[in-house]
Amino acid sequence: MNAPGFNAHRVRTPLRMIEQSHGGTAGVLGKWELYSRLRYLERPVEFFVMPNIEQGARTTRRTLGRLQRSWKARSSGSTSG
Repeated sequence: MNAPGFNAHRVRTPLRMIEQSHGGTAGVLGKWELYSRLRYLERPVEFFVMPNIEQGARTTRRTLGRLQRSWKARSSGSTSG
């Protein structure tokens, strides 16, 4: 079985999943399956959806920068978000 969800029990490395939303939910739901299984197995996983990707690269860079700052704050042990 090649579907990632069927092999979630093998994942040991922390995983950050980023989905670029194009207005539909098919991609988000596909990634959500793996995310929910990893959460159930108590594996370290984060899931971000970058909304409105069709509005252009500027919006994408701004959102990505916010995600990177959030990750740095979590990595340094800061509790403020």
